[in-house]
Amino acid sequence: ADIALVTRSYLSDFMARNADMAGQFLVSERIDQVYHHYALLRPQAPITGEAFSALLKGLRSSGQMLKIFEPYRIDVTPLP
Repeated sequence: ADIALVTRSYLSDFMARNADMAGQFLVSERIDQVYHHYALLRPQAPITGEAFSALLKGLRSSGQMLKIFEPYRIDVTPLP
C-alpha cells in the first residue's frame, strides 16, 4: 500500500474536489503534528508588531479567526 502524509486542510480540499475518489482512501483521524505559525514584520512595515498582535487577538476573541480557518479544517487552539 502507498502511504502519504498530507495536511488535514489539503486532504479536505482534495476530497471535496475529487469526491468520486474518496472511497479509495483509508484516512487516519490521528493527529501527527501540530504547527505553530509566526509572522515576520520588517521594521518599516505599515503595521507595528503590537498592532498586528492586537488585530490577531481581536480576530481570535470575536470568533472570526475560527470562521476563517474552519473551511480548511484548521483548528484554532487556545492560547496558553
